[in-house]
Amino acid sequence: MRDVPFGYILNKEGKLIAHPFESKVVKLNFTLSQFGLNEEDIVGLFTKHSVPTRGQNYEGFVFEEKLHDIFLDAHRLHTDKMKGKVEELAIGIREGLEQNKNRLVEQHISDLLNIVE
Repeated sequence: MRDVPFGYILNKEGKLIAHPFESKVVKLNFTLSQFGLNEEDIVGLFTKHSVPTRGQNYEGFVFEEKLHDIFLDAHRLHTDKMKGKVEELAIGIREGLEQNKNRLVEQHISDLLNIVE
């Protein structure tokens, strides 16, 4: 038997086709990763929102009803991560100014501007 990647099933002819539910999970996973979340963050969101994985029962799980809450939590998580990065850079800028390390200050300011863009 051929290994079938998550998000696909084999049709009667033995060709891979998109699984009606799992393909949505794959697309959401990709979207969240493009949003800046890492694998651990995404697994945490899927666990929190009880998104079924392969081998679990998909019956009764209405994917579209969960999307709003998943994206809201993803946004909060992303915002918290960005806030943490900004705070770290602000501390680095302050320390660089106190120690008269202009190159360090310039690098932290550059990194901060990249986050804001």
